[in-house]
Amino acid sequence: MSAARHGHSDIIRLLLRNGAPINAKGPQQATALRIAAEFGHLDATRVLVHSGALLDEKYDDGTTALFIAAENGHGDVVQLLVNEGADMNVQSHSGATALLMTAMYNRLEPLRILLDAGADVDLEDSCGWTVLTMAYFSDYPQLVHLILERQPALMRN
Repeated sequence: MSAARHGHSDIIRLLLRNGAPINAKGPQQATALRIAAEFGHLDATRVLVHSGALLDEKYDDGTTALFIAAENGHGDVVQLLVNEGADMNVQSHSGATALLMTAMYNRLEPLRILLDAGADVDLEDSCGWTVLTMAYFSDYPQLVHLILERQPALMRN
C-alpha cells in the first residue's frame, strides 16, 4: 500500500512479480489501485490496472478508484480508468457518483472527461442532487456551462 501511496511503480512491479496479491485490502478496504488513484500516481495506477487490478472494487463507503481520482481532480488518472473500462456510474453508499464529486469539488478536467465518456448526468445522490444541481448550488458557473454545453437536453428539464 505504501508503494501505491508514494507512486513507486518499480516497487509495485517487484511486489507483484513476487506474488503480492494485487487486490489485497488495507484500512477502510482500500486497494493499492484506489490509493494510487487517490494520490494521482498515473504510472502506478497504470501498472496496477495492466496487472489485473479490479477496476470497480469498492472502498468501505462504496467509492471506487475512479470516484476518488475524480474527487481529487486527477484527470489523467480518470482518463486512464475510463479508457480501461471502469464503471463511471457506480454510486457510493450516499448515492454519489464520480461525476457528482467533480461538481462538488470544482474539478473541471475530470468533469469534462466523464461527460465526454458518457457518464449518466441524471443519477441522483441520496439527497436528490444531480451533477447539474450540485454545480449550480455550489456556485461553479464554469461547470454549469460545461454540463449544459455537453448535455443541452438538461435545459429543457
